[in-house]
Amino acid sequence: MPEVLRCVNAFALGARRADSATALRVAYVGEAATPRQVAEAARALAEGGADVLAAQLDGARPVCEVAEAHGILCCGLHTDLSAFAPQGFLTGAEWAWEKAYAEAVALIAAGKPWKHLRQGGFDQGFVRNTAYGPAVGVEARAHADAARMQLANGNAAVFRGPIQDNTGRTVVAKGKALRGGDAELGRMVWLADGITEVGR
Repeated sequence: MPEVLRCVNAFALGARRADSATALRVAYVGEAATPRQVAEAARALAEGGADVLAAQLDGARPVCEVAEAHGILCCGLHTDLSAFAPQGFLTGAEWAWEKAYAEAVALIAAGKPWKHLRQGGFDQGFVRNTAYGPAVGVEARAHADAARMQLANGNAAVFRGPIQDNTGRTVVAKGKALRGGDAELGRMVWLADGITEVGR
């Protein structure tokens, strides 16, 4: 669960940096959810007034399809999902599988041990953004590209304090930054300010 909360919080913090009035609603579908269940949860959010849908799950395609059907925006995950929301697709986070697998295969071929659990972001080349969709304007692209470069260069941290959770408690102190590999990220059990849970 900390990985899911970390991704939800990162999305929320980025959205709120762009617009401090942004509010997020989170619907949990469970790790064994079928595409139909995912679509039903996405539909409930869309019909409840969401203007952007995103997901932190293995199969995000239904989320993009529902967003497109409702004329709202969406973000993809894991792979390029832009074909499923040609008008409303913003961007997505894609794994750079070729980097992770090439390194693992080279280590195995050399008879060396390799990590079974690998983590990394822009700075390690493990993740990239899907190409921007038509709904993303020039100014927004420039801001997003600049933020991505700051993350890739190690000059920024998504979780930079002060950060409060959705109960008003300070969870990252002013002046503190949590970066990739920080143990606190793996123990995250809070939701950032501006996030509410649906159905709980």
